[in-house]
Amino acid sequence: MLRRTVRAGALLALLTIALSACDLTVRIGTSFQPDGSGEFSLAVELDAELVEGLQQAAEASPDETSSISTLEELFAGLERSGWETSRRAPGGGLVLEARRAFADEAGFERALAELAGAGRDDAQPVDLASLELDYQVTQSFLRTDGRFDGTIDLGFGDDVDPIVEQLADVLADTVHFEIRTRLPGETTVREGGGTIEGDGVVWRPRIGTVTTFLADSSQLRAGSLLMILIPVLLIVALIGWLLMGRRAPVADLEPVAAGELPTEGDVITLEPPAVVAEVHHNGARAFAGDEQRGLPEGDDGFEQRGAGLDL
Repeated sequence: MLRRTVRAGALLALLTIALSACDLTVRIGTSFQPDGSGEFSLAVELDAELVEGLQQAAEASPDETSSISTLEELFAGLERSGWETSRRAPGGGLVLEARRAFADEAGFERALAELAGAGRDDAQPVDLASLELDYQVTQSFLRTDGRFDGTIDLGFGDDVDPIVEQLADVLADTVHFEIRTRLPGETTVREGGGTIEGDGVVWRPRIGTVTTFLADSSQLRAGSLLMILIPVLLIVALIGWLLMGRRAPVADLEPVAAGELPTEGDVITLEPPAVVAEVHHNGARAFAGDEQRGLPEGDDGFEQRGAGLDL
């Protein structure tokens, strides 16, 4: 478990922007993989009307550091720390983005520390807002569990100027914060009033409030399930083969029509067996079936036997 407080040095500049702003959105994003690695991101979006107003303010007070310059310095500091940054100007607006990949919890903690210190003048204490983040991804043989929680304090503290406090409602309609996360598996929101959007969760805390958020997730590990199911299926198939065996095909018997079967009263004629005659030099023998009869020796003729055979 890790917990890091980010004292948002940049958020003071964001408040300054908001006082003259039309629309400003700050997005803090995290995404986590089953092995605990992931990516941390920060994006700041200003609409075209806001950019124009800030540029006019900078021209009117050339000796003052412009709010846009303060933001750009923040992202330049992140780039020097190894973050991947980009700058776009869609439709006259401004979008600044920074991303930082991390391999484990220690890398995530370093990313938070870099965000806390980027573009910050240490001689100027900033306690406008704070952000605490905590995440954990654990793996067992069959499942991966994830958890993401934290607190963002967008209040103005105890010693804030009453005028600034009265501007909270105005700022809430002008400055928008989003906390986004994507955990491995099916995600459930537990605290903070977040909503499921796509494959992640989004919380939208309001200026002047303290928001605690929590989401967790669970995912079955397909590889582990296959390691169990494949051997089980092979064993079941082997047992089935042994029980059934290999049966030889049985020849089909032609059916006998009912009219071909003998019935009571039918006369069945049996053909007599053939007579086999065997002639010897001194006599003859006639065979009819199993009956054998001999002729006396010296007899010149053949005696009729069996079924009337004359030779």
